[in-house]
Amino acid sequence: MTTALDPQTAKRLAFLRMVYEQGVQQSRLPAPLNAPALLFFHDSVELFLVLVGDHLRAQLDKKTNFLDYWDRLKKAPNGVHLTCHAGMRRLNDHRNGLKHAGNMPTPDVLDQARADVAAFFDDNVPRVFDGLPFDSIDMSDVIPQDKVRAEAKEASRRASDGSLGLAMMSLSYAYAVLMQSRAVRDFGPPLRKVPFFSGSLESAFRRFGDNRTARLGARLGGVSEAVVEMQDAMRIMALGLDVNQYRRFWDLLPDIPYHDKDKDAEVAIRDEERGQVADREEFEFCRQFLVTAALRIADVEAHQQMPSWQRRRMHGGDR
Repeated sequence: MTTALDPQTAKRLAFLRMVYEQGVQQSRLPAPLNAPALLFFHDSVELFLVLVGDHLRAQLDKKTNFLDYWDRLKKAPNGVHLTCHAGMRRLNDHRNGLKHAGNMPTPDVLDQARADVAAFFDDNVPRVFDGLPFDSIDMSDVIPQDKVRAEAKEASRRASDGSLGLAMMSLSYAYAVLMQSRAVRDFGPPLRKVPFFSGSLESAFRRFGDNRTARLGARLGGVSEAVVEMQDAMRIMALGLDVNQYRRFWDLLPDIPYHDKDKDAEVAIRDEERGQVADREEFEFCRQFLVTAALRIADVEAHQQMPSWQRRRMHGGDR
């Protein structure tokens, strides 16, 4: 049984797990793109150590070294004995080697770091927070948009209950709500890819001419489909998101054929029974992408302003 976390602690746990998940994704990229994973892993552990100090109200020096936290937290009033010190020493050595000496990590080093950090969190999060499993920490807590956060938390709950089909459906709803943001409005009116559009246009043109006219229809259909793809890609890039990650995210999202939660749930359950559903790693990737997209959009919205003359008109300044 776990005790309820206060909202600020829940957000900090969600944030450090988000940093950890970024490290996991980064560690699986080809070299040298995978090297910064060591920095993400180290930062996520250090964020946790600082949080533990605050949680225990331990009087820690701001200059406390990374490896000194274990001893300081153990000696604090209501202190806790954290484990995995040897693995974190190894992580610290490799991180310092990269950051201060330019030593690029090998794939074996990154595999070891990923395993060490996972073991650290799996063992110590429940130790500090009354049995709370690390994989139950909900990154959705850092999503600023209320409706998106609610759908994302529903996805997390369904994943915890064992239904990844319903969890992915909830992520689809969360993403659909997120894409209604005013931050996602450039590059023309939203276009949607219509299945068989190119073939239908080719057939329509064939009725009015020969094969050359039909080929023109096919070409126009292809251009239309390309514009849809480019519009999506431009919007994603304008938000500062990775297009390749977006494509993987989009490929993993299930279709929402009815936009009715009861009917779509039936489809999701049927797909799950057929084995046509994302696995746990793919779900975590999609949730991480959704969180990142939500934060990017919130940042864009914070900087969006109407032109001055439109603001004056809204407030009655122009008579």
